[in-house]
Amino acid sequence: MNLPSDEWIGTLGANVGYVIGNGYLSWQPPAKAPEVLEAINEGLARLRPYALLTSLGQAWDLVGREDPSYWYRALVIAHLTREGEDEIHTLIAQAEGDLCATEDEVCEQFRAFQARFAAHRAGEY
Repeated sequence: MNLPSDEWIGTLGANVGYVIGNGYLSWQPPAKAPEVLEAINEGLARLRPYALLTSLGQAWDLVGREDPSYWYRALVIAHLTREGEDEIHTLIAQAEGDLCATEDEVCEQFRAFQARFAAHRAGEY
């Protein structure tokens, strides 16, 4: 689109792509702004029913585990919607199963998140 780089463009493009069911999306020149905005508007329309905190968690059922940040989001949403400790522990165990099947950098990143998440829930942040 011949616009200056912006760190949020890629993130928004990826999120929109997953939300509208096309996987990761990106646009390269000579893509035009209306094409990009059409995808963004489609994604926003699909998410609109989930704009309340009470329904926020259901929004990510649209993309499920296909999205690399699924478990991070699921845990944060569970915390925001005040899910019980049993639900949180179940989500953590499922996330560990997906993200720590191999002890690698993906697992290491999740373990660091898990420590920060636990500290936040304990009121240390």
